[in-house]
Amino acid sequence: MAKKSKKPKSTKSVSRPPALSKDSLLMDFRVLALILAVVISIILIHPSYSDGELKTNLHYGLDLVGGSTLQLKVEGVIVGVNASKEKVVSYEVERITGFKPEIVNSAQDTITLAIPSTVSVDELESSLSLYGYTADVTPSGNVNQVTIWVDDTTATKLFLERVTGSEITPFEENGEVLYEIRSKISQEELSSLVSPIGTVVSYREGVTRNTLELTKRVLDEKLNALGLKDIKTRTVGGEYILIDMAGEENLTRAERIVTTPGKFEVKFYINGQYIPLFTGEGIESVGQVVYDEQRGWGVEFRIDRESADRLRDTAIKYGVLENPSNYPLVMFLDEREIFNATISPELADTLRYEPVRNLVATTGFGSDAEQTARDLQIHLRVGALPVKVDVIGAGQVPAALGSQFKKQSVIAGLLVLLGVVFVVFIRYRQSRILLPMIGTSISEVIIILGFASLIKWELDLASIAGIIATIGTGVDHLVIITDEVLSGGRMPTTKLYMQRLGRAFAIILAAASTVLIAMSSLFFIAFGALKGFALITIVGVLIGVLIARPAYGRIIKDLIK
Repeated sequence: MAKKSKKPKSTKSVSRPPALSKDSLLMDFRVLALILAVVISIILIHPSYSDGELKTNLHYGLDLVGGSTLQLKVEGVIVGVNASKEKVVSYEVERITGFKPEIVNSAQDTITLAIPSTVSVDELESSLSLYGYTADVTPSGNVNQVTIWVDDTTATKLFLERVTGSEITPFEENGEVLYEIRSKISQEELSSLVSPIGTVVSYREGVTRNTLELTKRVLDEKLNALGLKDIKTRTVGGEYILIDMAGEENLTRAERIVTTPGKFEVKFYINGQYIPLFTGEGIESVGQVVYDEQRGWGVEFRIDRESADRLRDTAIKYGVLENPSNYPLVMFLDEREIFNATISPELADTLRYEPVRNLVATTGFGSDAEQTARDLQIHLRVGALPVKVDVIGAGQVPAALGSQFKKQSVIAGLLVLLGVVFVVFIRYRQSRILLPMIGTSISEVIIILGFASLIKWELDLASIAGIIATIGTGVDHLVIITDEVLSGGRMPTTKLYMQRLGRAFAIILAAASTVLIAMSSLFFIAFGALKGFALITIVGVLIGVLIARPAYGRIIKDLIK
């Protein structure tokens, strides 16, 4: 009988795949950080394809989508005036009455004058009130004693407002009181106007930072209210405002939008209908946002005599003064309601006897009320700017040309990547080095675009140039890492690898520091396109040093073993 042969044992088996070890490439925190950053950036960019074109959440400047750009110069001067309330008030009273007054008493905030009793008391009080003075006239024998509540700064401010016809804002700078005149006036003309009460001791063109920022905010509000998107407004120095209106190709319309005020109306709401009171033309000036412990936040503004008379007459005619809480006063800007409140009992009592020109619109207490007051300050200006602006420069980019620029920018970026691929291949001739290097560069670009989408930064040609520059410097750093790691001709031990990687990062950090210092300076002192170039370069360098370079150092270690 033949002996049975043994059946060979099968070598097949079923088991779990090996778990990723802690030393695995995909478990390294540096690689995970890079992957996470890329994924988040893609989500922020949100690329999608519809209607035959690629759409993203990226914002583009007028370089790439077309539009108009305006360069504006504000008209205003800042002056110092050597004058006193005694000279100012004496001159104004003599101008009104025709009699030279005698100064009876002068304190810090008041001055008392004596004038002949032949001057009408009511006429004098009315005339002084017209120019902003609070006065009390008391008959005393053959003279009238006129007490006026005013200090040196206010007296000079009121005088400048009358002679220049402009809004005047006093402020203190280096211990000296200066006056911002919100109109264009030469030093010679101003000196001539001021000569009856004092002298002009300093003069410079421009406006205060607050006025420039307020002008910018008014422009922003106006442009946003018109539904214009992708508007970039920025201030330069103390005199200039630059506006980029992406998508607005009609340059004439752009200038008209900026320089033309909106339609402002104030009405009483009485028995289901709106009763007109006055329009934006009736507002002479808009003051600062103020806070009162009793009433909260508010905005001061002054209306002309005709508007004040109409406000009083309408309130009396319709019985508003008898029960003011039942009759709201409503403000409209371009037929959009912006404020709704009733007149205060104190104002109602005053209106029974005389018109009121100086008003305060209160909005209540808290941070929301403060912001509402600041918004109302802009609305009260009717879209009219605090200062007149001159269009000193304008330009436009047609949409077709912007689209062409966008395509050429993409082509330029691709050519840069191809150039990098060619140079790196010639140098190393190894795909295992080439692929991670190119992948890292592409990852950096994606993260930069994700950051731009996050902060809604408008990409323009300068920003694209910053991205291209970042690709170049990034590849330089990757070459430094690769050369240091391979300097011995073969893969070193872990300890030696870390030493070489440390030397590479020392070189990279030194180079990155110089770029960051240079670009930071450019970002803070530059404007326009240069700021975009500086920002993108800074972001690109930081992304490279903090995320991409460490990940590449870890990836290259595994791939060249």
